[in-house]
Amino acid sequence: MTRSPELTAAAPLTKLSEEESLFRDTVQDFAERDVKPRVAAMEQASALDPALIAKCFEIGLMGIEIPGELGGAAGSLLGHDLSRSPLTTGTAAVAPTTTAPRGSSAMNGERLRS
Repeated sequence: MTRSPELTAAAPLTKLSEEESLFRDTVQDFAERDVKPRVAAMEQASALDPALIAKCFEIGLMGIEIPGELGGAAGSLLGHDLSRSPLTTGTAAVAPTTTAPRGSSAMNGERLRS
């Protein structure tokens, strides 16, 4: 069987673009600098620190896959996946919060704008 040239010409999925690498590094820094120091207090209070939620919006973690015109971050599924690992190290509290507004894009846009 002969391979199609367009199948072999694509960049490997294991090589991140500069933008993807920057996003991954930003999330890792956020998790280390802002999330981890608050874990014990948030677990004790059984609540997320509101400052973390604001920061999640600021760095593009909320609604990663939702189009920008609907209030999302206009990211990709890969961006979504790149954010999971750093945010679940030490605590799983923040990662589910950034992915909770799921459903239709229109619904998500309304949720993010409110």
